[in-house]
Amino acid sequence: MPSPTVFNEATSQWVHAAAIADPSGGTTPDAEGRTAVVSILAVLRGAGVIAGATDLNVSQTWNGPTNQVAQHPAIADPSGGASPDAAARTAIGSVLTVLRSTGLIAGGTTGPAFVLDGAQHQWADGADITDLAVDGSADDQLRTALNSALAAMRLAELIA
Repeated sequence: MPSPTVFNEATSQWVHAAAIADPSGGTTPDAEGRTAVVSILAVLRGAGVIAGATDLNVSQTWNGPTNQVAQHPAIADPSGGASPDAAARTAIGSVLTVLRSTGLIAGGTTGPAFVLDGAQHQWADGADITDLAVDGSADDQLRTALNSALAAMRLAELIA
């Protein structure tokens, strides 16, 4: 992981990216998708990937299938709901796979699968996850928060 560059005053620690607000508002909310993204952002705050944490994460659990210590509890993939954003849910699933395989959350069944990030010529824990269009056709607040999380994960070299 590269050196952090943003100081989080609340925890007095350096992190990799600025704070990201939880998605809110909008005309087409995907409630289940937002729940997953809010949980993902909490994990990224606690792991020092983004700023915004108010205390250091010290709780850990053992994830038997990967023989790893997991920093945060499992997060379920979003399903059901009245206004699902299919593209966002696909990206959320990919993010959860990376977080599980790296031990940032429990629930993984395999360890990290490193890939070469061609642009950086470095190993990253997960393949690239494409940013989502923010164009008014879906839950744009969810997509904006998710795109910001993806950018922070790239900075921390969690994904290519």
